[in-house]
Amino acid sequence: EKALAQSVQDLRKYIKTCAMGSVGIIDAQTVTEKSRKRIHDQLREFMDEDRIIFLEVMLDDDKVQELIKLKAKTSPEYKDYLEADAEADFRQRIEEYKNVYESTSD
Repeated sequence: EKALAQSVQDLRKYIKTCAMGSVGIIDAQTVTEKSRKRIHDQLREFMDEDRIIFLEVMLDDDKVQELIKLKAKTSPEYKDYLEADAEADFRQRIEEYKNVYESTSD
């Protein structure tokens, strides 16, 4: 939550100073409609409706496996983990997201 709030504030500053046509991205785990609405409402405080979009990225199984290995090897949050333990932890996190994930509606 704290990181997301900071990201929204950073985007607000960027939008105020950027040239027209620039793009700002918040890379967040918005797995439910409720979480996307919360971000949308925060962005609407300083952006027009037609400038806000949510992108849904779907990865095939091979790509997911590759990313899990990369995350386990390179992420600072896994620096004290054995590689196999880091992969297992990240796989568990993905499964938890799958249980609550709601596809974007638009």
